[in-house]
Amino acid sequence: MKFTIGVGLLFLFNTAALLAEPLSFLTKGLSSWILIAIEFILVLCYWVHIIVRDVRKATQIDFNDIDLFR
Repeated sequence: MKFTIGVGLLFLFNTAALLAEPLSFLTKGLSSWILIAIEFILVLCYWVHIIVRDVRKATQIDFNDIDLFR
Protein backbone atom coordinates (compact mmCIF):
# COMPACT_ATOMS: atom_id res chain seq x y z
CA MET A 1 0.00 0.00 0.00
CA LYS A 2 2.77 2.44 0.90
CA PHE A 3 4.67 1.63 -2.29
CA THR A 4 1.56 2.19 -4.40
CA ILE A 5 0.90 5.55 -2.77
CA GLY A 6 4.55 6.57 -3.16
CA VAL A 7 4.69 5.65 -6.84
CA GLY A 8 1.33 7.31 -7.39
CA LEU A 9 2.57 10.55 -5.87
CA LEU A 10 5.78 10.44 -7.91
CA PHE A 11 3.70 9.78 -11.02
CA LEU A 12 1.44 12.72 -10.20
CA PHE A 13 4.32 15.12 -9.55
CA ASN A 14 6.14 14.04 -12.69
CA THR A 15 3.00 14.47 -14.78
CA ALA A 16 2.45 17.88 -13.24
CA ALA A 17 6.03 18.84 -14.10
CA LEU A 18 5.44 17.76 -17.69
CA LEU A 19 2.06 19.37 -18.23
CA ALA A 20 1.67 22.33 -15.88
CA GLU A 21 2.67 25.75 -17.17
CA PRO A 22 3.23 27.32 -13.71
CA LEU A 23 5.84 24.67 -12.96
CA SER A 24 7.77 25.31 -16.15
CA PHE A 25 10.52 27.17 -14.27
CA LEU A 26 11.38 23.86 -12.55
CA THR A 27 11.85 22.07 -15.86
CA LYS A 28 13.36 24.93 -17.84
CA GLY A 29 16.83 23.37 -17.96
CA LEU A 30 15.61 19.79 -18.37
CA SER A 31 14.77 18.06 -21.58
CA SER A 32 11.18 16.88 -21.64
CA TRP A 33 12.42 13.48 -22.86
CA ILE A 34 14.13 12.92 -19.52
CA LEU A 35 10.84 13.53 -17.72
CA ILE A 36 8.99 11.29 -20.15
CA ALA A 37 11.56 8.52 -19.53
CA ILE A 38 11.13 8.93 -15.76
CA GLU A 39 7.37 8.78 -16.21
CA PHE A 40 7.71 5.56 -18.20
CA ILE A 41 9.97 4.03 -15.54
CA LEU A 42 7.47 4.96 -12.80
CA VAL A 43 4.60 3.36 -14.70
CA LEU A 44 6.71 0.27 -15.34
CA CYS A 45 7.64 0.00 -11.63
CA TYR A 46 3.99 0.33 -10.66
CA TRP A 47 2.99 -2.36 -13.16
CA VAL A 48 5.68 -4.77 -11.90
CA HIS A 49 4.61 -4.10 -8.30
CA ILE A 50 0.98 -4.93 -9.12
CA ILE A 51 1.96 -8.13 -10.96
CA VAL A 52 4.24 -9.31 -8.12
CA ARG A 53 1.57 -8.51 -5.51
CA ASP A 54 -1.09 -10.46 -7.42
CA VAL A 55 1.22 -13.44 -7.96
CA ARG A 56 2.13 -13.46 -4.27
CA LYS A 57 -1.57 -13.43 -3.31
CA ALA A 58 -2.37 -16.21 -5.79
CA THR A 59 0.44 -18.48 -4.60
CA GLN A 60 0.01 -17.98 -0.86
CA ILE A 61 -0.78 -21.27 0.88
CA ASP A 62 -2.96 -21.25 3.98
CA PHE A 63 -2.17 -24.00 6.49
CA ASN A 64 -4.45 -22.72 9.25
CA ASP A 65 -7.17 -25.35 8.73
CA ILE A 66 -4.82 -28.37 8.74
CA ASP A 67 -4.90 -30.40 11.96
CA LEU A 68 -1.98 -32.82 11.87
CA PHE A 69 -2.20 -34.02 15.46
CA ARG A 70 -5.89 -34.57 15.92
